[in-house]
Order: sequence, then structure tokens, then C-alpha cells
Amino acid sequence: MPVSLQWDNDEQTILRYEYCGRWTWEEYAPVFERASILLRESNWTVHFIVHLKDEVARNHLPSGALVRVVNIFRNAPATAGKTIIVNAGMVYRTVAQTGAAAYPAIGKKYGFADTLEEARLMLAAEPTEDFIR
Repeated sequence: MPVSLQWDNDEQTILRYEYCGRWTWEEYAPVFERASILLRESNWTVHFIVHLKDEVARNHLPSGALVRVVNIFRNAPATAGKTIIVNAGMVYRTVAQTGAAAYPAIGKKYGFADTLEEARLMLAAEPTEDFIR
């Protein structure tokens, strides 16, 4: 499956999306719906790690990504925490920076890491500034 979802920790405070190869919004939709259900069922903050597992995934976003990211951010429940994207290529960084420029609150919710461990450390720390600059 090009898109999958699982808990990243036993405490169920981090959900991890994993992307392999080229994926479509149609493949993403049921996984996002599952994450939405888990988020709505949580009475605590749940953060996200987006792990782009290969070279194709790190450089691929289907068309319309900026609009979708903004809509996801705007419609997120109160329990939605931060999102760290691991191994992001330029296309992900450009979309995030553009979104943060248009909607500054996005910069407080999204960030980038080179490894899963770095992403976990970023989520464990209380940031004093925006992730995206």
C-alpha cells in the first residue's frame, strides 16, 4: 500500500503515516478517514509523523496539495497536534512554506526532520518558535 497509518508509540500520542512511491488522493482518503476517527476518539493531543520512506515518495505530491493541506489544517479537531514530515523533498517544503506564508498558524503546526528519531524528539520538545520559517 502506498499510504499506511499506525500508532508510533504505546501511549497513542503520535500517529505515523508512511508513504511509499507515488500515491493518489484516492489512496490517501481511507487512511485519512481512519486517522480522523482515531483523533475524534482521543481525549488528548495526538501528533503526527509523516514518513516518506523512499526517493519517489519524498519528491511526489499529487496536484492540489496546498489546498488540501490548508483544508486539513482548518478542519482539524482540537485534539490535533503538530505534524513532522520526515525525509521531505523540495516539493513538500515548498508547499509547507507557501501554506505558512498564507496562513501563519500553519508554521506552528508543521515541521521537518531527517529521521524518525529526530521527529520524535521534536514532538517531545516544547517549541519556542514556529517550525516553518
